[in-house]
Parts: sequence; structure tokens; C-alpha cells
Amino acid sequence: MEEVEEDSSSLSQQDFTKQLEKCVCILQKAGSDNEKLAALMMVTKLIKADECNLQAQKILFEAIGFKFLVRLLRTATVPEGCSNYIYKSLSLTILSSFSGLQEVKEDPRMLTSVPLIIDVLVSCLNIEQTQDDNELTEGEFKSMIDSCYDCLTAVCMTDKGRTALIDSRSVSQLCTCYIHATYGNQRALAIIQQLISTNGAEVWTKNMKGLQELLGYLGENFSHSKELEKFHFCDILASVFTSVSKDQIPAGNFSWQKNIPQGIMDLIKSRLEQKQRESVLMLISVIVENLGPEFLLPPNLPDAKPFLLAINLNSVEVGMIIPFSPLGQVREKSNQLSAYFSLIENTIKFLVSSEDGPPFDPSQIIQLYSILTETLKCVILFLQEITKSLQSIQATDTLLQACIRLVGVWMKEDSEALCDEIHDLVPMLLTFSKNLLCTAEVENPVVSCSGVLSPLFEGFCQLASDTKGREQLLQHEAYVPVGQYLLHALSRFPETDSNILLCVETLSDLLLQLTETDTCFIDSDSIYVSLFNRISEVLHQTVFKSECLNVVAVMSFLGLTLFNSHRITREVEEAKQKTLLKSTITFLSRAHLLDSQRNRKEKVLVINEEYQVHWDSVSGYWLSTMKVLTKCIQSHPQLTTTVLLQTGWIPRLLKLLVDVQKTSVHVDYSSAYLDLLYALIITKEARTVIIDNCGAEVAKKFNHSELCDVLSVT
Repeated sequence: MEEVEEDSSSLSQQDFTKQLEKCVCILQKAGSDNEKLAALMMVTKLIKADECNLQAQKILFEAIGFKFLVRLLRTATVPEGCSNYIYKSLSLTILSSFSGLQEVKEDPRMLTSVPLIIDVLVSCLNIEQTQDDNELTEGEFKSMIDSCYDCLTAVCMTDKGRTALIDSRSVSQLCTCYIHATYGNQRALAIIQQLISTNGAEVWTKNMKGLQELLGYLGENFSHSKELEKFHFCDILASVFTSVSKDQIPAGNFSWQKNIPQGIMDLIKSRLEQKQRESVLMLISVIVENLGPEFLLPPNLPDAKPFLLAINLNSVEVGMIIPFSPLGQVREKSNQLSAYFSLIENTIKFLVSSEDGPPFDPSQIIQLYSILTETLKCVILFLQEITKSLQSIQATDTLLQACIRLVGVWMKEDSEALCDEIHDLVPMLLTFSKNLLCTAEVENPVVSCSGVLSPLFEGFCQLASDTKGREQLLQHEAYVPVGQYLLHALSRFPETDSNILLCVETLSDLLLQLTETDTCFIDSDSIYVSLFNRISEVLHQTVFKSECLNVVAVMSFLGLTLFNSHRITREVEEAKQKTLLKSTITFLSRAHLLDSQRNRKEKVLVINEEYQVHWDSVSGYWLSTMKVLTKCIQSHPQLTTTVLLQTGWIPRLLKLLVDVQKTSVHVDYSSAYLDLLYALIITKEARTVIIDNCGAEVAKKFNHSELCDVLSVT
């Protein structure tokens, strides 16, 4: 092969083109691997030339061929006297030179080579630094490692590449390289952190061994390193814990579960500078978000004092930033403040959700509550400043969303403290929710808004529990964003993600609370016509799905409430109205059964087995839906009665009431059933069905005087 004498970086365009054509020609004519190997020396020079643009790179790589490079990478046999890594090193050098090409990054052969590249890195851990003639020099050793990381970094920039790294369990080996390598370990960490930032908890699904090894190493160093070194590990731990959830940690006692809380405790008790406080609080916030406050409480620590100190320090930091800084400076601290607010939010949730009560003594609870209240005052002050400010802040602003999310959590859990301040914020909160839904229309609103709107609307549910709150929400047209968001949430069905189900339940509850004060808003906005149509469709799809029973119950109640609106019956197709009625009747009619296992003349009433698990939360909706169905018979007698009779439920219900042991039927249930029958009696068809199926006997049995009178029972 002809040598290329010129310095490749100083070739003229004409000379480069000639050399490129010659190199490609040699590669294409090469009859053996040895001939191709010789041509690769020319490739390594050409690729460094300034004139080697994207098109030239593609031409060169196509001439070399992926198959040849992968074969080199796999080759274990080398010429006598050569390094065992000579072919691997050459292959990796060429691959890394072309790894910037999109075609190379995403090529299936590159992705299947990921384990081979990782194996080279792991084997480098075992290479002795005292080289002999058959091993690499230190420069060659480092160059090969750099080439490996160049390839892996490029692969990590694509979705398919990240999936390949995760699925091949290469992340665990990258963790090993980070922990044990003397060279390149920071690049291993950078790839791990890149994977974490894009793929989150998915990174560890097939790499749990690597996670445990990584946390063990970081925990040991974090706990035992000197103070300044601790902050280096503090930041790394914060990035790792963003991808770790409580349910991913297997049962057992791991050293890092003691070392990390101990390291945090040591820092909390120290005099810290501003940046150091930010690092520690960021780590604490991430840990509490993903592992819960329990991780920083006994038995991982001797007592609860470090946790209380952390919350106090967190509150002090918020208090130092918000009241005393201009709005622009506050927004510059957006990342830190969002983390601080997240810590407060999760602490509030922990205090109210602990089954055995929070693990604090009464004085500590009072202290903690006082700290949380002061922090909320700062948040409310910030939101008030935003309202007054002439600066336009988008609803998608992360700091604004963190503030509003925290206010929503506070409203839900504490309806008394800061009550007046919260009421003053309602107009601003509703304006925010409307704006956020508008800006999210181009995306999936449930996905893009759920993080902030779900807790906000849960807070509004608590606010709407009294007349003053409902009136204020109605005054500021809360039903508009609530209706829009509910419609978007229902568009996700038949998906049954637990977050979507909870979202639908919360929003439906909120609308139902508003109807307690006024139902006129249903007629005032066209969104409710669309909402009724969607509820009708979703109920039809889910009424027999036991995992959706709570949502079916609340939507049945809401659907019938909407059905009573004049606008709905005027603008919605009758077929949709019938579908909703049939689905609702299905939900109601399946609730109760007779216990057929008891060998007795009179059977006892029991809850349908599919309903039993959810009955505590569903029974209230069932009773309310029965009452609204009774009202629907009065407001829309023809359609409602027709559908009821078509379902065949009335004869079955009457038979159940005839056969059942009266004392086994709760008075609320018997009243609901008998009131329904009494409302039906006004139509001739229903009256006939009721009379023919022992309606008079049922009326007398359950002492329903009005029905007895109509049926002339003595």
C-alpha cells in the first residue's frame, strides 16, 4: 500500500479528494482482511483531515464496512508478538472516529456491539500497569479506553442506543468501571448520569446489581470522606437518587442505608456555605421524594432531630430568598426553590399519611407544623408578587408550578391555617390553570399538566367542601378548567393507569361539589356537552371492569347529574343519552345480590363480590346515583322509564326485594329502591310491570306508605 506522506490536516481539497478516492479504491479491492488492515492506516490519517466532512466520512465508512470492524472487535487471535488488544484497539479507534455519524450510532450492528465494547472496558480493569512487550503502552491503553467511551457516549445520544445499554445490562458494568477504574471512570459516570436523566428508573430494571454496588461505593465515600469531598459525592448521589424509587430497593440491610443518612447528618450539623447548603438540601429533597422521609429517620439514624434540622434549614433558605429578593432574582433560583418546595410537599404528605402517626413527639410536631406554615407564607407571598408584577410568567414556568403544586397540597391537607390567604389566591390559581391548559393543548394535557393540576384540583376539592369555597370557585368559573381537564383525562381511556383513574375521580368529585350550590354552569359552557358524550362512551367501556369501579361510580353520578341539564338533553344525541342510562343502570343493578349459599327460605342481601373491596368508597356514590336516577324519572320520564324497562332490571329488583330477608337490607338501600319504584309508577308501562311483579307486596313489606297508597295496598 502507498504511504500518505503529507500531513493529513494540511492537505488541499484537491489532494484530499485524490487520497480519499485512492483509499476507497484500495478498501473496495481488498481481497483479504490483511489488505483491508493495511488500508486502515490511510483511513486513520484521512479522518483527521480538516477537509474530511460529513459526506467524506460516510464514503469512507461505507468502504470499510461495519461487518469488518465488528469482526476485528471480536477477534481473539493476534499475530505472535503483538498485543492481545491490537485488533480491538484498531477497530475501536475507527469506530470512535465515525461515531458522530447518525447512521453509525443507530446501526443495529453498533448496538449489538455494545456488550463487546463494555467487555473491553471491563477487561482493561485487569491490565497490569507494568506493561510487557505483549501488552499496550500506557498511551495505547488510555487511547483504547477513550475510544470505548467515545463509542458508548455516541450510542447514549439515541433512544435505541440507551435501550441497548440498559437491556444488555451494561449499566452494571459501567458502574463497576466507575468504581474500580484508574482511568476513564468519570466518563463512565457521565454515561450513567445521561441515562438517568433520560430514562429514569428504567435504567435499573435490569441493572439492580450495579445500582447496589454504586450506592454502596458512593455511600461509603460520602460518609467517610472529608467535608469538602462530601459535596462532590453529595451531587452525584442526588443525580442517582432521581432514578431510584422505594419499590426498587430489595429487602435487606445495606451499608449505604446507614452511610448516606449519616453523611447527611454530619453535614446538617456543620457550618455550611450557601452552595454547600444548596447541595445538601437538593440531596435531601431528592431522597425524600423518591425514598420517603423514613429514609432519614430511625432506624437509619439515631433520632428525628437531623430531619427536623433539615426541614428548618430548608425553610430558612426559602425565607432568605423570597421575601428579600426581586422577582427576577427569585426566578434565578428556580431549581433550588423547586427542590425546597418538593421537600415541604412530601413532608406534609408524610405527616398526614403515616398509618401509626408521624414518628415525632408532640413538641416536634408543633415545631414542624410552625416551620411548614412559615414556608407556605413565603410561597403565598411569592404568588401574590407574581399577580401584582407586570412581568409575564408563563404557566409552564417550573418555579410557578412548584409553588402552585405546594399550595394545592396544603389546601387538601389543611383547610384552616392560612385560610384567608388561600381564598385571596383562588382567582390567580384558576387563571393559572386555564392558561396552563391552553398552552398544553398541543401536547397531551394530562401528561404535561398532571404534575401540577392534579394536586391543585385536589386542593380545590377540599376548598369546595364548604359553601363559601364553592361560591368563590363558581364566581371565578372554576368549572371551565375543571371540565376541560376532565375531558382530557377521559380521552386517555380505556387506559387504566392509576394516576388517570385518580385524576378522573378527583375532577368528577369537584364538579359534583359545585353542583351542590348551582347547576346552571352546566348549561353555560359547551364543554359539558362534549364531557357528557365522553362519559357515556367511557362508562360503556368500563362498567364491567372491577379495577375501574370507583371511577364508574363517580362518573355514573356525574353523568346523570349532567343528564338532568336542559342543554344536554337538547344537544346530545338520544343514542348517547340511552347509552349513559344503560351503563349507569348496569352499575346500580349489579351492586346487591341474594346470598344463595344459605339454605333458608328468606335470603339475605349481600354486596356483589366484585364490589366488596371498593364498597366503602363506592357506597356513597351508589346511593347518590340512585337518588339522581329517581330525579331523572321525574325530569325526563319517557326516556328514563323506557331505558329502565328495556334493561329488565325492575322485575329482577322486585324479585330480589320479595325474596330478601327484610332485616338484612339497610334502610338507606331499601329507601333508595322503593323511592325509585315510586317515581316509576307514574307511567302506565312501569306501573304494569311493578304490579305484575309483586310491587304491592314489596311496598307493604318495606312500609313505603306513598307506594302503598298508589297501589292501594291496605
